[in-house]
Amino acid sequence: MEEISFEELRKIHLEEKHSPLLSQLPENFFDIYLQHIDTFYSKLKDVFSMEGSKTYENSRKVFGELVRLRGQKLILKAFKDSKSGGVSSEGLATQEKELYLSMLKLFTEYDSSLLGFKPVPQVESTVEKSVKIELLVDLPQFVSPSGNTIGPFEKGSVVEVDVPTRKILGEQGACKAV
Repeated sequence: MEEISFEELRKIHLEEKHSPLLSQLPENFFDIYLQHIDTFYSKLKDVFSMEGSKTYENSRKVFGELVRLRGQKLILKAFKDSKSGGVSSEGLATQEKELYLSMLKLFTEYDSSLLGFKPVPQVESTVEKSVKIELLVDLPQFVSPSGNTIGPFEKGSVVEVDVPTRKILGEQGACKAV
């Protein structure tokens, strides 16, 4: 997904609006959208049109509604996952992963302070287990599923990462086991 048209954004928004679950988004979804809308605005400043202006405003409104809907679902997901101990940030954009993991921490600390115990999310147990991989592509800096910022890495580098990160990179064909 290199660019997001208004039609694509609207389709994602409608899917999110009509589903009780969070829909899957690429990790770089928000970055792509924000870059697209900045480019669109720059072009609109150079060559103004009423149609372009309406598309710009509608895109911003739909995006705002999408962020609001996903934020609500993300809070509920973090709350539910903090109680069950099942943690998964799969299908979340990078910014959402950061929010999700920080909310998990807050809910866990809240329970601990009031109930005297601390449920241990599954992600905690997998963070300590690391594996060595060789990268098959250049990778920019990113946030791993465990919430750690890692990278950037060059193709051919041998690095040690947590199991969830290795799984995601492996599924994308970006690494191999060493």
